[in-house]
Amino acid sequence: VGLDTTDMVPILYLDDNEKEWGRNWRKSVCNKKTKLIGIHAGFTMPGKYWPQYKWYKLVEWLKSEKYSVVEFGSIGGYDSCIGLSAHGLPIRMVMSMIYQCDIVICVDSMIMHMANAMNKKCIPLFGSTDSKVYTPSNARSYPISSDSAYSKFHNWGGRNRWYTPCLNQDMENCMDSIEVKDVIDKLKEVVKL
Repeated sequence: VGLDTTDMVPILYLDDNEKEWGRNWRKSVCNKKTKLIGIHAGFTMPGKYWPQYKWYKLVEWLKSEKYSVVEFGSIGGYDSCIGLSAHGLPIRMVMSMIYQCDIVICVDSMIMHMANAMNKKCIPLFGSTDSKVYTPSNARSYPISSDSAYSKFHNWGGRNRWYTPCLNQDMENCMDSIEVKDVIDKLKEVVKL
């Protein structure tokens, strides 16, 4: 239609009942002084896979620092066993839970887009997709991108290559270049904002 949408952020709305349900849910899982961190490790293509052991180390660190953690989804066979998960719940309920999170840490996924559309602080991890393309410029999103030479092949040659694994010659996934320390350091920055 000829509209310039480059500076627009999508918006998702919750009704009053959904917000109230979310507030009650949050009270049941953490106290007022505790930050609630949502994580989403589920990936829909190989270039978005951040290794399970890194998610586990991140969750261990979050718990050691007294954060409350909720996990959204278990796509790709990953389940951190953190004890608090939103697997298989209706989408509006998940949205209410995301809305209650202080920060969401995730791969480039629907959870990232929902967090952005609800103006939540979000730390998305990017491998084969480009954060400059898939993150709204004025969202409260603080992406971490793979520094692998094999990342960003998602639109290689002008073609959409959703299946691109972004593996190097040693069969290492481009997301491997994102270290747990990178995510922790970014989280420490974002918490202060």
